[in-house]
Amino acid sequence: MEHFCRRCYLLLSIDSPRFHHCFFHQTFCEVLSLTFRYVCNNDPQSPPICINEKLLRIMNVVSACCLSATLLIMAVVAQDDCSTATSCTECTGVSQCGWCTYSNTCQSGNQTGSFTGCTAPYWHWTQQSCPATPAPTANCAPATTCLSCTQLGGCGWCSFSNQCQSGNASASFQGCVAPYWSWTNSQCMVTPPPTANCAVATSCTSCTELGGCGWCSFTSKCEAGNSTGSFVGCVTPYWSWTISQCGATPAPPVTPAPGPVPTSPPNTCGAYNDNCALCTSQGICGYCLTTRVCEAGTPSGSSNNNCVLPHWAWTNNQCTGSPTPVPGNTPVPNNTPVPNLTPVPGNTPTPPPATICSQYTNDCVGCTNQAGCGFCTGSNICEPGTSTSSSNGDCSGPNWIWFNSQCSNTTQTHKN
Repeated sequence: MEHFCRRCYLLLSIDSPRFHHCFFHQTFCEVLSLTFRYVCNNDPQSPPICINEKLLRIMNVVSACCLSATLLIMAVVAQDDCSTATSCTECTGVSQCGWCTYSNTCQSGNQTGSFTGCTAPYWHWTQQSCPATPAPTANCAPATTCLSCTQLGGCGWCSFSNQCQSGNASASFQGCVAPYWSWTNSQCMVTPPPTANCAVATSCTSCTELGGCGWCSFTSKCEAGNSTGSFVGCVTPYWSWTISQCGATPAPPVTPAPGPVPTSPPNTCGAYNDNCALCTSQGICGYCLTTRVCEAGTPSGSSNNNCVLPHWAWTNNQCTGSPTPVPGNTPVPNNTPVPNLTPVPGNTPTPPPATICSQYTNDCVGCTNQAGCGFCTGSNICEPGTSTSSSNGDCSGPNWIWFNSQCSNTTQTHKN
């Protein structure tokens, strides 16, 4: 009997009426080791301890001998209290239980979620939170109006897509937010629907009076969008969402009025071949992105038609963008080699004389500043070519430099 009563204590939640307080022989602890981790103390003067890992609690319980193995097994395999609750209020009234509105079941867990994966916004740990999050519903989609939609529990109306979607007061679970999200009937009339009529407005004032429209001073167009920008990419400082912002947004660089093309004094534009921003600020000069030449022209192209859109920059903001591709010509980002472009019929560019390029041997920066010249790092020679190789084909690939930004690791001594 003394050996039999050398015991482990089974530790169970004192507020769980389905479990019985008892202690039992060490052998029974071993039999149930898959469910309970135990630590046995053989000192008769000090009571041993068992830890119930399922409940994750350590408590002192009144000892009593479980002489019947049957009674013992019935005590330790008693069912989880959570699974029997059928409502959120009943469930959250039981310790260690929470209600999952997604599956409408009571599950074991803690404040952050159930042990089987149910989390916010579907997890309720206290009775006070039970009504806060409506259960998801598959019946939102049939509603075809804002009023009929917001009368359904757990549904709101998205005026941007004109759909009834499941969600909460803040947004739909599909990402529809204010100002297009209506959660109550009273919001249905105040949520502005997107409009396809923005384009009819011809001024900032008339544009910003239209729901869902804003004025882009860069394009001088009324475009659909929200307070942060248009849906086609116009943002601050060119975006006006309210009438009060109309006078605050800057206008884009002014394009000269149509008329005779001004004649540039000799070499005035050519002095800015290495600087697109300075070139386009002269008022009569434009910059050819493919040849890196500053020359007289109009907003649509150079005066001699050697360079036209999309490879022609007439304003500063066009210097940093990549040109729009044309058939057979793939654009690339700034400071990377540009492939050979199809010349305009009747205006085939003439390569610079080799004597001009040869003056910049050992001078990578000076070489690449000359239109039509490239620098070969293998021989430190400046020679005529294209963005991909020298004209005679003796230098190409990583040894061929076409932009001065690539000259950082080369010798830069001008040869007189």
